[in-house]
Amino acid sequence: MTVAFSQEIWYSWGKLELPGGNAMELGQRIKEARLEKGLSQQALSESCQVDRGFISSVERGVRNISVVTLCMIVNQLGMDFVSFAKWMDSSK
Repeated sequence: MTVAFSQEIWYSWGKLELPGGNAMELGQRIKEARLEKGLSQQALSESCQVDRGFISSVERGVRNISVVTLCMIVNQLGMDFVSFAKWMDSSK
């Protein structure tokens, strides 16, 4: 079963595919957005109720992230999921 969030974003059985995205790129974009908001990893992790080490590992691209957690992080960065995905894709 595949559910479309938009034409560019698909979520199929727990696998998230962002346009042209991979874990390293996703992490870099999360870090970029976090720094633009002036947030530390600690502040972001507390607002998302995850460990600071988790945020660090996501930003380095060494940890997988669930859609739910990604949505929490993106919302705390002041974006919605679809806007974040389009922002990621537009940076290329």
